[in-house]
Amino acid sequence: MTHEGNFHSGFYGSIGWSNVLHVEIQALLIGIKLCWQAGFKKVICYSDSLHVVKLVTMETHRYHHYANMVEIIKDYMKKDWSFLLKHTLREGNACADILANMGANLETL
Repeated sequence: MTHEGNFHSGFYGSIGWSNVLHVEIQALLIGIKLCWQAGFKKVICYSDSLHVVKLVTMETHRYHHYANMVEIIKDYMKKDWSFLLKHTLREGNACADILANMGANLETL
């Protein structure tokens, strides 16, 4: 969404068989990379996964199963831009919910 509230861009896909936490972290990682590569300087990201928001904003145990991806996200957040990660309810993230359902409906190889 733009600062005027208009949809700017999105993405969806399938990562095959996985679990919800992995999918949420992977989506955040892909999204943050896309924003950085597009040159956005002020980004607010809303996630309906409180677990992911806590993993990324708090200290992560280095032996956590997804510690590597979480650390990459944290490194992106420290770059020269304004990036905020906030929690929202699923009802407040309708675009993400639609894109997630589209990705879930893709056939996996």
